[in-house]
This record gives sequence, C-alpha cells and structure tokens, in this order.
Amino acid sequence: MIASACSDATEGTSATPISVDADFVVQTSLSQESVKAGTAVQAVCVVKNRDGMPVTMETFIRTVPEGEAQIVDHTITPTKAGVIQVQCGISGSAIIDDTPATLVVFEGPAIRTVAEVSPASIQSGQTSTVTCRVEDEYGNDIPNLPTTVELTNTSVALVTGMTLKGQQVGSTQVICAQAQVAADARVPATLTVSVGSASKLTMQVTPELDWYAPGDVVNITAYVTDDWGNPVGSGVASVNGPNTGVTKNSASSWTLNTEGAHVFTASDSSGLQGAETLMVDGTAPELVLVLPERGSIVTNGDVVEVDGIAQDAMSGLDEVTVNGYTVNVNASGNFNVGLPAVHGLNHVLAEATDAAGRYAEADAAAYHSLAFHPYGVEDAELSRVPGAMHIYLAQEMLDDGDQDLSKIDDFATLLSVALQDLDLAEIGDGAVFWSETLPEVVDEEIVISGVPIELAGDAIFTARVSDVIVPEAPSVGIDARDGGMLMTGDFAQSADAEAPAGVEILLTMRAELPINVYAEVMTNIGIGDLELVYDEMITPHAEWIVSLSLDNFAFSADTDISKLSGEPLEVTIIDLQLDTDGFEISPFDTVYIDLGEISLPIIGSVSLPTMSLDDLVAPLNDLFGESFLSPIGNSLLEVSTAYLAPLLKDEVAPLMGALMQAFETDTVLDAPRLKALGPEEEAVVLSLNTELDTVTFTEDGGEISLAGLTQGPGALEIDPMGSILRDSCSGFDTVGFTFAKQHPMEVGFHVDLLNQVLHAAWWAGTLNTVLEDAEIAGAKIASYGLTDGQIETNFLLPPILDDCNTKEILRAQVGDLNVKGSFTYQGKEVSVEAYLTIDAEVLPVSNGSDVDLKAGMVQTAKVTIVEVNGPANFDSTVFVDIVQDFVVPTVLETVTAKVLKDLPLPAINASSLHPVLPDDVVFELGDLEAVHDKGVIGLGGGLK
Repeated sequence: MIASACSDATEGTSATPISVDADFVVQTSLSQESVKAGTAVQAVCVVKNRDGMPVTMETFIRTVPEGEAQIVDHTITPTKAGVIQVQCGISGSAIIDDTPATLVVFEGPAIRTVAEVSPASIQSGQTSTVTCRVEDEYGNDIPNLPTTVELTNTSVALVTGMTLKGQQVGSTQVICAQAQVAADARVPATLTVSVGSASKLTMQVTPELDWYAPGDVVNITAYVTDDWGNPVGSGVASVNGPNTGVTKNSASSWTLNTEGAHVFTASDSSGLQGAETLMVDGTAPELVLVLPERGSIVTNGDVVEVDGIAQDAMSGLDEVTVNGYTVNVNASGNFNVGLPAVHGLNHVLAEATDAAGRYAEADAAAYHSLAFHPYGVEDAELSRVPGAMHIYLAQEMLDDGDQDLSKIDDFATLLSVALQDLDLAEIGDGAVFWSETLPEVVDEEIVISGVPIELAGDAIFTARVSDVIVPEAPSVGIDARDGGMLMTGDFAQSADAEAPAGVEILLTMRAELPINVYAEVMTNIGIGDLELVYDEMITPHAEWIVSLSLDNFAFSADTDISKLSGEPLEVTIIDLQLDTDGFEISPFDTVYIDLGEISLPIIGSVSLPTMSLDDLVAPLNDLFGESFLSPIGNSLLEVSTAYLAPLLKDEVAPLMGALMQAFETDTVLDAPRLKALGPEEEAVVLSLNTELDTVTFTEDGGEISLAGLTQGPGALEIDPMGSILRDSCSGFDTVGFTFAKQHPMEVGFHVDLLNQVLHAAWWAGTLNTVLEDAEIAGAKIASYGLTDGQIETNFLLPPILDDCNTKEILRAQVGDLNVKGSFTYQGKEVSVEAYLTIDAEVLPVSNGSDVDLKAGMVQTAKVTIVEVNGPANFDSTVFVDIVQDFVVPTVLETVTAKVLKDLPLPAINASSLHPVLPDDVVFELGDLEAVHDKGVIGLGGGLK
C-alpha cells in the first residue's frame, strides 16, 4: 500500500523547489517499533539533499508485504500479526528508502473462538478430533490460550480433552470455550454420530428405577444395539423372566411380586444376549428407640440421651436422623446421640430411610426439668407449691382517697367502718386517770344543838372515764410504704355548725374530803362544869358527771406488715401517735356533799348538814376552769395512748392481717376430663387449698403470694413423679414475673399451680377415657367408610403448660398420649394403636368477667402408628386424620379452658372479718384483662 504526503523539513528551513533529478535521499522512522494489531503507528519521512541537509518535499509510505496494514497519510494501523517493513518514498520519483523501518505486530485481544471437528461425521464408538482457534478482531490466531470443549447435547459424544467419542445417535454443536471470549462470540462446529455395528442386546425397563416395590408393574423390551445402545435396524429380541417371584402379564409386562434380585434375560437368532437385574425392596428399615423410653422424665443434666437400633437387611440403610440431625450407625445397627434438653416437652423423632427409599420412624416424648414438685406423698404439705398465686394491691386498693361509707371499695373505708365500733368506753378500764389534792381548803364552823363544830381539812379530786361517745366513723387514710403502711384516723367534728364534737368523753368526777371535826361540849356534873372534846376524822365524798368534748381526736399508726415464706404473718404497729384538739368542759350544777353523822359526847348522834361544795371548798369554782383543763386533758391523752395502743393493736393490726389472709381459699374443683359425665358417673373432685406464703409492701402497694396445694384421688398404678416446676426455666430465666401495676388489683396464676391441677387430674385418671362413635365426629368417620367407632385414651404423662422457650410463648404440651381406635371397615373389624404428641401455643383471653386459656397455633400434633390390625386395603392414615381432627382439639380444650374453669379468682369476703361490716362487702375483680408473663397468667381489672 502506498500513500503520498509532504515530507518533513528541518525546523527553520523554508521549502525550496528542486528538481526530482537532483541527488536526494529519503529516510524512514516509526513512532513505535512493536504494537498489537489494530494499534496506530506514525511514520516520519525525512528528505535530504546531497549535502545532507533536510529539504521539504512530498513523500509517501508503503509496507512490505502489502495488505497487512491500513495506511492513512503517514499513519499505519497493522492488522496482520508478524513483521512489516515500512518505507518512505519521494512522491513523483523513484527514490525510496532502501533501509526501511521494521514494525513488529502482535495479536490483539481475544474476541472469538472457532471450533473445527475432523471428521465431522462418525459412527457410535468412533472418535473425532476438535481443533480450537482463538482469534483477535482481525482474525489473527492467538496461540497458547487455554480452551475447553463443550457440547450442546452431551449424550451424543463423550469429551476427553480434544477428542470426541461417539455414543448416542444424533448431532451436537461443538463449542470451544475460552474465558476471555463471550458466549455469543464462539463459533461452533457440528458433529454427527450415526449408529454403529450391531454388538449386543440392550434391555429397556419402564419405569427405570434403582429399586422397586412388591406389586410394581414394569415393561421390559430388548433391542439389537451397538455398543452404546443405539438400535441397529428393527431387530427385537424376546425377553424371559425368572421362574419365581414375578408374574408375566404380556410379552413385555411383568409384575414384581417378591423382594430380592430378579434377573430378566433376552436373546436373538444371531446369538446376541442381554440381561437386566431388577432389585425389589418393599420392607422399611427396622427402627427402634431404646432411649428415651416413652413417657419418661429427665431431671438432671442438659442433654436428652437418645439410643436406638436401625437395620435394613435388603437394600441397606441410606440415612438415619434424629430430630433432623444425621447420626452414625455402627455395623450392629446401634446409634447414640445427645440432644440439647429443653424445659418441658422433648419430642424425639428418629427417621430412617434405606437405599430403596423405604421410610421408618420411631418417636418418644420426655419431660425435662431440674425440679418436680412431689405429689401423693404422706405429708401433703410437702406438695404445696410456693408462689402458686400472686396478688397485687395498688395504693388505690388500699385507699382511693374517696371515703364513702355506703360503698366500701378500699381498705381505708373498711377500717373506718370497723373503727366506728371501737370500744373507747373502756379507756383506762374505769380507773382514776387524774387526781388533785387541795390542802387545807376546808375551814368551816357550824353550830349544831348549840355546839360550835369546826370543820378543817383537805379536798381530793379524781377523774375517771365513764363513757366515750363517737358520733361518726373516723376518716381513715392508708399510705403504703416500704415494709408496711402508715394508717391514720381522725375522729373529727364535721363542718356542720350543729354537729356534735368529734369525741365526747363523759368523766366521773369524785371529791373526797378528809375533814377533821372538832367540838367542845360543856356539861355540869354537879360539882362544876366538865368540858368534853370531840376530835375525829371523817371522809365524806361526792361524785358527778363532767362532759369533756374534743373537736378532733386523731391517731397515726405506723405499721410493719410482712411475711416470709414459712414464717408467720407479722403485723406490728411500731409507732402510735395520738393527738387531741379543741378541749371543752361542760358546766355542771352545784354539787352537794352529805357530811354524814357524828356522835358527840353527852349529846349523842348528830347529823351533819348536807352542804354545797362551793361552801366547803373555796377555790372549787376555779378547779375546773382553764388552769385545770390542760392537766386533765394531758392526763386523759396519756391514759388514752396507753389504752389505745393495745386496742388498735388488737383491732387494726388483726384486721389488716385478716385482710391479707382473706385471700386464702379452700375450694373443691371438678377434675378436668376429656368427655362429659355420663348419667351414671360421678364427678371426680380435686381440692385446692391456698394459704398465705409471702407478703411484701412497697410505696406502690402490697404484693402477696399464696402457696397452693391441689389434691385428688389416685387411680393410676404408678408412683407419680410429681408436677413439673418452671424453676426459672432450669435457671435460664432468672428475671421472674412482675406485675404490670396498671389496675387497683392484679392477680396471677403461676403455671406451677396449673400444672399441679393437671397432674392431679391425670393421677386421678379423669383424662383417660373411652370416646364413642358419636363423640368422635361420627360424620367424619362415616366419610371414610368407618362405623362403630371407639377411641381409648391413656396419658403416659400429664399434660403441662410451659413457656420456657426463646420467644417465651405459653404452650400446652402433651407427651406420649396412647390412643387406641377400633372401627368397622367394610364389614370387618379394624384396630389401630398410636401415640400422640402435642405442642401448641396458648393465649389467655378474657370476656371481661371470665378468663380462659385458648389454644392457638399447633406446632406439633405428631401421630405415630405402632400397630394396625385389619384388612389389607385399610388405609391407616385415616386414623391419623381422625386423631388430629378430633382428639387433638379435645385434649387442648381440656388442658387450656377447662383447667382455669373452676379456679377461684382471689377475692376478699370482708363481711366476716368484723361484726359491724355489712354482709355484702366483697373485694373482687371485674372488667378483667388477661396477660401472660414469665410463667404467670396475669389478670387485672377494676373492683366490683
């Protein structure tokens, strides 16, 4: 290729016209000496005169060989890998560079593969060679790039490196794959394979399986084929079956009757022979769980030990799993694995498959907990469940701040009514609580029968309480605190101006006058006058009533309330404060005192006059004025305190204790059962007794726990393990239940108590029963052609409620419920035995007045059939459907709704706690809301 252009001149030299005949030379240089194909290279041509000076002339360039590069002006783009010579020449002359520049061209990037096969047509069994070329954009072969051979129809030929060996008749595209080349840039070749020479008889079995089951029907044909099974011509050979174990249905159809290897042969007239062995296995593996035993209890460790035996004498074991985990089976068929134990139900399911795909399963259920509560022991108290019930009393329950005596809706109002009848009249027990001695206040002279009598002495005044009048019930307040409560009471005068005092105290006042009586009696004895002296002590007295009114008589009783488990309830008033206000003493009429009689000498008995105390005691008018009101009041307060402290302790403290203990119950329950009582049956009853376990007060209110004991008769011939305990989920949940504290009163039933009720029902045998046809959905049974149905239940383990799972969802669980069914099927008797394991979610629900547990999503309802007796055409899965559709919901209803049905909601019948309380004072919950948390079914609501 040649291109013309102007040559380059030396910088600064102007073009000078010259003659082409002049003596000139041209020189060639390149911008690059080696490039990849497709890379542009610049050529520089320099023309010089005879003096070696550059001159400007038009030049052209050419390549040798020609056609291996694209030339535009002085730009060369090589397209052919190899070596190219580049020469500059002077346009219009024959002058050309005789020392051309050399350009080395390499291959460009790989963009295409091309496959070639040789030969393109072969017979089955013959070979063909594949050649793979990798090219760049310009078709240059790129050597040494790795390629692999791929076929679009792999059954046609076998690929070994770059060699294809024909197999199945047909054709396929042969592709050379290279990592740098896109799939759509791979140019394929086509290989055609034709049938080879007749060499054997090929037997075709339909369906084609590794293992067959007894009763399977197969079609077997034999064809003359080449080595690769391609039919040669139309030759068909006859097929012969074994003498035993199969039935020939037609020339090509056979029924496989027995287990084992069945050899079918074929031959044709040319002497070709063929054989096909069909393996028949209709027996599932033998699978036995040794541990855990059905209905077992695991009480230690964190592993459920699983031992079993799996064997298969025909096709051999393929896999054995336990709860989805593949286990190793030794040569004797034994396997062992430890499963992580979970609290509550542990359902172990072992599954085995053999090489023929036959399946066997075995299961067992075990309950796991580190703690079970004893049951049926000689000392029943050992079976009492601590913390079986929980009660929260909010401050609103203790004192709602609204004291209406016609509506006793809190403890404070109840105490107010009870204290209205407080026997304050016995303050001091009638003893003198105040006395005052006035010395030498009696100084009087009286004349009787002409005899002057002098009276001189002291006055002793005393006071005692004769009665206390409380017109209205006191206003009582209760404030909860850590460790107890502060109770306050106020016997106060109402705001009505005509209202009586808060407390009126009637005082019996007594005045005793130890008086010296002195008199001189003169008498004439004939010889003169004789003076006789009378000098004796007398003690006349008088009593009268004084009314002392108090506008306000208040008390404050700081009370500790607590109970530790196993210890008695302690209700102790640790500080009692009394306060009075508004003393007022009523005026009284003149008090007279009878001085009695004296016996004067000579004169004899003389009656002293009845005199007014005012006349006898000069300062009497001042005695009951302001100067003595305070001392009497102070003395009364002291004696009242001394009296009220034990009185309040005897009245208030026991009443508060009785309120706590009023939550205790002694109830009779009908034992949960699967079916209703028959007309001749009597209910089996359980006794439920709860007693105070712990009492704790904080500033939020009081928290009470009750220990519960459920007892019933024993009907099972086993020693009960005892009811399962949540036990903080074997130590994995140590937070424990807490009240929501959103209602005046909240109640919680612990699952430990509910499980004891279920355990008692199980041990009493009420869960084991026989369900007749009408009780097991007769219509469904009839739809399967069954009649005369009967199902017998036998619980190997008691049902339980458990929430020890990662989501803390309450579940109803039943392990190893033995279920036996007997029916009539097509006029023949059928009996089926199975074991049922259930694991279902449970939700507490409330309609406002009642609370039930309702079964939710059923996670497990595994029915494992262990024995079937009946005609061969009976499908035992029918029994599985019946159990799952009827027995499972019946059991769940018993475990959930029926277990709470008769449990008493904690309530206080306060009417019996104090004689003055009305008959209808009952604290109980209404508008119930139900929740579940940490093993407790919690109920909250308002009081009704």
